[in-house]
Amino acid sequence: MLRESESIHEVDDEIRVFLQAGFRTIHGAPVVGRRSWTSSDMLLGVQAADGKEVDAVSAKGKRMLSQMALRIIAMMKENRWDGQWLQGLFDEPTDEFVDRYKELVSVLRGLKPDIQILEATMTVKVIGDVNVWCPQVQEYQANQEFFEKRKAAGDKVWVYTCLSPGGPWLNRLLDQERLRQVYIGWACAKYDLQGFLHWGLNFHTAKPFEELVRPHIEGQFLPAGDSHILYPIHEGPLSSHRFEAHRIGMEDYELLAQLKSHDAPRARQIIARVLQGFDKYSKDVAAYRTARQLLLDAVDTYTRE
Repeated sequence: MLRESESIHEVDDEIRVFLQAGFRTIHGAPVVGRRSWTSSDMLLGVQAADGKEVDAVSAKGKRMLSQMALRIIAMMKENRWDGQWLQGLFDEPTDEFVDRYKELVSVLRGLKPDIQILEATMTVKVIGDVNVWCPQVQEYQANQEFFEKRKAAGDKVWVYTCLSPGGPWLNRLLDQERLRQVYIGWACAKYDLQGFLHWGLNFHTAKPFEELVRPHIEGQFLPAGDSHILYPIHEGPLSSHRFEAHRIGMEDYELLAQLKSHDAPRARQIIARVLQGFDKYSKDVAAYRTARQLLLDAVDTYTRE
């Protein structure tokens, strides 16, 4: 969401850079946040003119939210980006925030009834408010029936990882096998999930190569690699083995989607050879490579027909 001090043209230019690079979705970051993880405050992401924090659900907060929203709604409409735009409101809402969350969503929907809300969701009590649900992978799997019903109702479901999960779960942490990052795409394909929300792209400290476990909030530390999957060097962003593995998995996702559209049972058979869930998969690299070759052969077969 547009910041008060930010020019509408600056945001326009930034969006164009990513769209020209091949991105298809514009995700507006949440504009409301917590004072802290032990507080129940919902604060607007920008301060008032006097430098004071603003309660997002107050009359002043709603007025400021409306002013920012109107500017970005106009920009999206002018550039014909409405169909690509997803907007976050409040990162990781939990049950205690639901009533106030609904109030704020109603402010946005009052300005643009068809606005599409994407949220990293930690509650299931926002039906009708969220269009794109985004639970962590372990929460999706634990509540799969609920999320399948949301898809049947017309919502979309993405997943993400952030700090957790650990143990056997798929994640992008530095001390995990590279196959785990590859398999994120395979798991998304297995469950027909429509997206993966990146956390920890470049949230590094001033020493990104040295401080791989970094302080976060209130004595909490982000696990190894959770803060960043890209590294800054003089020539520009430097990719990582984890990011490249994730890319391979997402390319596999696209191939699996193509195969599903022609031969869904075959796609399911190939996935099942190496992956049965976000926490159950083969760590045998040779087994993965065999499954991927079967996938490539299957796609090649139907494209030749």
